[in-house]
Amino acid sequence: MRAWKLAGTSRDITETMRARIALQENEKRLGLVFSSVADAIWMVDVLEDGGFAFSAVNEAFERSTGH
Repeated sequence: MRAWKLAGTSRDITETMRARIALQENEKRLGLVFSSVADAIWMVDVLEDGGFAFSAVNEAFERSTGH
């Protein structure tokens, strides 16, 4: 008969999974608000050189600026 060695670990990821699901639900809600409001919304990233770049704009922003 051969001897076997087995080693392992376990970790409860319940809270991690709950947090991930909550984050996904919040992202969906934010996306709905972002796309459905009548007000212009935009997000910008600040670049290393001090400039900025638009990272997201909604349709109301595009309508009001023509871009």
